[in-house]
Amino acid sequence: MEEFVSGAFLQTTEWAACQKAVGRRARLIEAGKARAFFLEYALPFGWTYWFCPKGPMGADTSTHMSLVELALDSARKSG
Repeated sequence: MEEFVSGAFLQTTEWAACQKAVGRRARLIEAGKARAFFLEYALPFGWTYWFCPKGPMGADTSTHMSLVELALDSARKSG
């Protein structure tokens, strides 16, 4: 298992695999030294929302913002 600190277990590949096993989409987004797993949840009427539990991990606030921008771009492209 990957090493984790203070809640970061929810950002491990093992947790993403558990989420995939129950039918959720887990997406890994990386920007520089920062990374985050986003879980995609289906809502009624074809809507979805993305959730990033206890993340993102690594780097600094400016890198986190780059990561969030990449996640938003990816979400817009996936519909």
